[in-house]
Amino acid sequence: GGTISFPGTSTWTGGTNSNGTNLTLAGGSLTFLGSVSNSGGNISNSAGTLTLGDGGTATTVTGGFLNGGIGLNQATLSGATTNGAVTALAGNNFWTGGTVSTGGALQASTGNLTVQGSVSNNGTINVANTGGYGVTYRGDVNNLGAVNITKTNFSLNGDLATSGAVTLSGGSLNATRTNVNPGGSVNVHSGNASLGNLTITNGGAVIASHGAGSILRTQQLTVLGSGKIDLADNKLIVSGSPIGSWNGNSYSGVTGLIRSGRNGGA
Repeated sequence: GGTISFPGTSTWTGGTNSNGTNLTLAGGSLTFLGSVSNSGGNISNSAGTLTLGDGGTATTVTGGFLNGGIGLNQATLSGATTNGAVTALAGNNFWTGGTVSTGGALQASTGNLTVQGSVSNNGTINVANTGGYGVTYRGDVNNLGAVNITKTNFSLNGDLATSGAVTLSGGSLNATRTNVNPGGSVNVHSGNASLGNLTITNGGAVIASHGAGSILRTQQLTVLGSGKIDLADNKLIVSGSPIGSWNGNSYSGVTGLIRSGRNGGA
């Protein structure tokens, strides 16, 4: 245990920070280089500039907790939990699974960020097109917080499960499978969304803003209980679910969903 503080300009090259030890930057700048094991430890930025990587040295930080604002410059984070903002500043950066805690943030600013493992998001994931950079996910995302996509193409090569809010404001959202759980929502203010196999459970919603000019695409479409899709004046293309037919009492398939959703099923 204990605390190690860095008040000036310092470099940490490799090593282990474990067993509850706190590495705290209190002003100035601190750069981590090489391979750092942070199992059971805390790396914190209280007042300064804390950066993982220098753009040239292979840098990997494994496990532990990241607190405060931390920048990535050609670095890899593996199995970490962030309680502050982790921002891709330059180069190509990687997150190989971990947790974004309540109050934490994972975002691309002026560097690329590729997520290669599953991420549990209890805080905020911001994906913005600053200089053409963005975030690519090669795993599953369990979103209990907020995912904000602004004017960029967000590709998720895995499943998106949301009990929180996913908001698209320009660009595109692409997922292999989307599960909108109770209390969760996918909100499309502008841009297009390809949601793969889409399931909206009781209390979940997919909502497209009026005048967005958006096209939503899905393969298999399932809407359960009070789950809903509100398209306003936008478009939905369903390629894998049957269009449905009249059986003498009601409509089946997608036609049945349209009937049940239009004017309360009247």
